Amino acid sequence: MTIVEVRVPEYRVDREPDYRSIGTRVDRAIEANFPDGEYLLRAIGVDDHPGLTLSELVRIVVTTGTDKHDPGRGSVGHDEFSGYDYDIQAGPIEIRQARLLPSRVEPLPTVFGGIVRHF
Repeated sequence: MTIVEVRVPEYRVDREPDYRSIGTRVDRAIEANFPDGEYLLRAIGVDDHPGLTLSELVRIVVTTGTDKHDPGRGSVGHDEFSGYDYDIQAGPIEIRQARLLPSRVEPLPTVFGGIVRHF
């Protein structure tokens, strides 16, 4: 597992984030740390894990490779997707010539910025 830490101290949950700035910073970190190829990208938020602090959630993900720490709890969107055979909610990304390819549907010029905007 590759863990890349990107510090974004200006990000605050009580203000509208600068999606372009945050997204660009994370996009560059992804490009710098992963070779060309196709990947799945999944955003995880501590709000979806009541009772856990951010540090606890990070420890669980780093230790187990997943945020599925409670087998009795359905995943986010479980009701919506329970009719399908799914295991993870993630979106495809592609890095080509050391650059993330832009989304065909997202108006922002940053892959991760679009994820943050929809999160």
